[in-house]
Amino acid sequence: MTICIQTGWICWVNGPFKPGQYNDHQVFELGLDEMLDDGERVEVDNGYNGNARYSRPNDCEGNNRRSEERRCR
Repeated sequence: MTICIQTGWICWVNGPFKPGQYNDHQVFELGLDEMLDDGERVEVDNGYNGNARYSRPNDCEGNNRRSEERRCR
């Protein structure tokens, strides 16, 4: 399930998957990756890497973005 950080609305659902069948990265690649617009990214936790569309919490570029992220949460 994917939730918009600005509105809180559910924007994507995929599954269910049996436990251990796929990891989160594989689920992303099986559907959500293809639905994103050019330049659009997803915010993930620090356990994710290897995809240019992932934006991890420590990827912030400057104080303005950090401030915006805090406001959204």
